[in-house]
Amino acid sequence: MSEKKILFLHSTGTCLFAEKTGLIIPNDYEDMKEIVYFSSIEELVEKFLYLIENKEKIIEIAKNGYEKTKEFHTSDKRAEYIIKKMNLEL
Repeated sequence: MSEKKILFLHSTGTCLFAEKTGLIIPNDYEDMKEIVYFSSIEELVEKFLYLIENKEKIIEIAKNGYEKTKEFHTSDKRAEYIIKKMNLEL
């Protein structure tokens, strides 16, 4: 799943499942806190079954992911991050 899709889906307040890739994301989402990352079908099924039994955790992950997106991953926040990394003044 592309980073753009992850950011869009998080902005809707969804509990997002995404395959963990080697992509480095500044201020990345924390697994099982703000997103549900998986590396295999077995891990996906395991986490899915856990969350079905713990529905409050689904709501918590969705809320935390939304808040993290608002804090670090809006267009303005991303532009500020890039400018800061380039050592430029706003």
